[in-house]
Amino acid sequence: MTTAERPLLAQEILALASEAVPQLSIATVYRNLKALQDEGTIKPVVLPGQNPRYELASYGHHHHFQCRRCGRVFDFKACPGNLEHLAPTGFTVEEHEIILYGQCRDCVVTKADHSRPLAGC
Repeated sequence: MTTAERPLLAQEILALASEAVPQLSIATVYRNLKALQDEGTIKPVVLPGQNPRYELASYGHHHHFQCRRCGRVFDFKACPGNLEHLAPTGFTVEEHEIILYGQCRDCVVTKADHSRPLAGC
């Protein structure tokens, strides 16, 4: 997963790993993802209404950007910091996740290519 430099779906992991082990199955990928998650090596990245993606747990606190054109998810390190002031009076913020949506660099470059459907359409 480290060579992709972004959170990956199980199917994306299968496609990459199949280059080295062509007979690999999705069941084996899921078994290994569960084992890696149980030992704390990886963690899921859950976006509303989507299958989880996985990334190294060692990445620390960060947020995500999802391309609306290709559907890929990318990490970004910027964080506004303490968001306690956004919570209603008397509430305590324990954690936060920010997801930005737009188009990734690759899709912005190929935007003129109208044959490529937008993700989710």
